[in-house]
Amino acid sequence: MKNAWIHGFLRAGLLNSVVKGKPYFVENSGLSPILTVEETVRIACRLIKTRFLLVNILDNGKIKYRGRNIIPPFDTPEKLNVLRDKATLMVNYVHAEIPALGDLCFLLGQELDKIVTANGYLGSNGSTALGLHPDDHDVILWQQHGKKLWEVRNPDDTQTVLKITMLPGSLFYIPERFPHVGETPPGEESLHLTFAAISRADAIRQLSALMKKVMAKKKPSQNGV
Repeated sequence: MKNAWIHGFLRAGLLNSVVKGKPYFVENSGLSPILTVEETVRIACRLIKTRFLLVNILDNGKIKYRGRNIIPPFDTPEKLNVLRDKATLMVNYVHAEIPALGDLCFLLGQELDKIVTANGYLGSNGSTALGLHPDDHDVILWQQHGKKLWEVRNPDDTQTVLKITMLPGSLFYIPERFPHVGETPPGEESLHLTFAAISRADAIRQLSALMKKVMAKKKPSQNGV
C-alpha cells in the first residue's frame, strides 16, 4: 500500500510541481485516506499522557490548550472531542505513530531529497487553526476527511493567487513563503495531513531546538523541588 501512495503522489504530478515552486492543486488524486478521525483522537489521547509537547488545540493562530494543559479530565476521546469544539486538534509528528505514514514520509523524502514529516490537523466548526501565515519550508496537504477551504496569497504583494476546496483525496502543494490559511466550514469537521519538506540543515536546527525545549522541561529547579 505504501508504494501505491507514493505512486499516487507521482501520478498526480505533485512532486514535479515542487521543483517549479508554484502552488499546485489536485482535486482528486484517487488516493484512499491513510488516517481516520477516530484514530487521530486516539493518538492524541495517548500522546497527551506521554509526549505531551506534540499535541495542541488551537484556533486562528492562537493556542487554546497546549501539552499538559490538556491532561485530565481531557484524556479520553469523548472528553477531548468536547474540548476541540470550534477549534483544531493538532498532532505533531503523527507519522511516528503510524508505520505506513512513516514509510510514506521516508519515500517522499527520497524523492525530494529532504526530510519529510507529517502533522495531523482535525478541525471543526469554522476553525482556521494557524490563521493566515507563511512557512519557511514547502508543504504538501492531503485531505483525509470532510472538506477544507484554502486561500493562498502572493508572498510579494499579498494578493490572493488561489482559492480551492479540498475533499478527501485532494492534494495541495504550497511553496515556502506563500501565505496561506485553511478553514473548516461552519458546522462541519475536517481532517488533513500536512507534510513538511525541510532541508536537512534546517531539520537538524529544528531538532536541536526541540531537544533543548524538552531538556528545559526536565531540568529540576534550583531548590530541588
